Amino acid sequence: MMNDGSFSLVGIQLCDTGGAQERPRLSVSRSRGEGNLTFVLGASYDDPIVVEEQFGPTVPIVPYDDEEQGISLVNNSIYGLTSSVWGEQNHAIQVARRIEAGTTMINTAAVQGLDVRFPFGGVKQSGVGREYGEEGLLGYTETHVINAPKHLELPYIPE
Repeated sequence: MMNDGSFSLVGIQLCDTGGAQERPRLSVSRSRGEGNLTFVLGASYDDPIVVEEQFGPTVPIVPYDDEEQGISLVNNSIYGLTSSVWGEQNHAIQVARRIEAGTTMINTAAVQGLDVRFPFGGVKQSGVGREYGEEGLLGYTETHVINAPKHLELPYIPE
């Protein structure tokens, strides 16, 4: 986990996962400075571990019937920071174009999918603005136009 707060949040989300009749089996552990990846099976589409941002190395696995339903489930969220699509590269890129996220990684979900040359930021309730890349740098600037016209006539403005 990233820190104690993230570790606690994921623990709470996992406790709230699954109905009273069926709780998923899983284990959460961490070692000094590092967490172990946890796959969560048996979670439903509306469980906190699925619908809330959790920032932990935790991957809830939920089934879907076809690609259309999968994309619909992904986009049916108030969040949209990052996503990943796995599969044949050209097809994965076509799917990624339909996902509402600030960044979609192809065949990775780790830091190697990020590059400071590209803008990073989310959509929906996952952030406003961008950092990194040219767009990120522009966020630290203010446009100031100084115009010294050669002619003091009014410019032609069509009606």
